[in-house]
Amino acid sequence: MNLRTLIKRSHAALLALTIAAFTLAPGGVMAHEGGEDVTGTIQSVTDNSVTVKTTKGKTVEVKMDAKTEFTRGKAQAKQADLKVGDRVVVHAMEMNKVLTAHLVQLQTSAKATKK
Repeated sequence: MNLRTLIKRSHAALLALTIAAFTLAPGGVMAHEGGEDVTGTIQSVTDNSVTVKTTKGKTVEVKMDAKTEFTRGKAQAKQADLKVGDRVVVHAMEMNKVLTAHLVQLQTSAKATKK
């Protein structure tokens, strides 16, 4: 392995580690350019919103609309998959003073990952 390949791999690993740290970091609501990530446990779900209790104990309501996407792991999911008690990361933008989700990522269940 040459030095250039080693440097490229090191940069890629550092970038992946940084992204993982910010995505999984405790703290509930994390700001990023143009939006917020809300990390925690679903407290309630309605047709147009999800309420999340963050890892710091704060309760945050995030609106959902027709453009909101849902995933579980790498698989596509749907709004009906959201259940009270599920761990989520909600990627949202503040629009008209309302936090609106563009992506809701459900944590994969331990049962689904064990085979």
